[in-house]
Amino acid sequence: MGADSPGRTVNYWISILRDGIVVDEASDVVLRPLIRYLADLGAFEYCGDDLWALAKGQGPASGEGVSDGLSRHFVSLAQEKNGFILKYFSREVPADTEFDLPAKGVGFKKSGGSLKISADLSNYQIVRKMGRQLSPFIELENDIVNRLEGRRVTRSDAKILFKFVFSKMRTMAKPRQWEQISRRRHK
Repeated sequence: MGADSPGRTVNYWISILRDGIVVDEASDVVLRPLIRYLADLGAFEYCGDDLWALAKGQGPASGEGVSDGLSRHFVSLAQEKNGFILKYFSREVPADTEFDLPAKGVGFKKSGGSLKISADLSNYQIVRKMGRQLSPFIELENDIVNRLEGRRVTRSDAKILFKFVFSKMRTMAKPRQWEQISRRRHK
């Protein structure tokens, strides 16, 4: 990096992000991996010694225009395929935005097999049932974390980002209509 674009500390960039770009719920623990994720997307360049600078062409490297340039670039990255999680960090995105499911076919699957229901479930049956119910979420987490990992973003950083995004989602499962199975008592 030359003299025209000096590197700044992570804390400086966190304060810029907090100043009107990202939502207030994002803590420093979440914003540090977010900066590394933005670097993987090309918004930042690493200058060494934990110093970061805006990538060339992203606006002024210092002064009052830094926040505006970063904000515009943040919004444009949020609209790209690789910046799919940025809409959960941006203040400019409506709260009813839905989470994009991965295109690989990971999702909620209906089980084809029938499960015998007994009155006294063993621990093994309970674990199997919970595993079947949680497996779509585990698959979703693994796919999103794999998509977030990059040159600067480690697996633990990706999990921090995923947990923040998952906490921002406001989707609930649709309730099932109640069905009476049987009135007859077992003999």
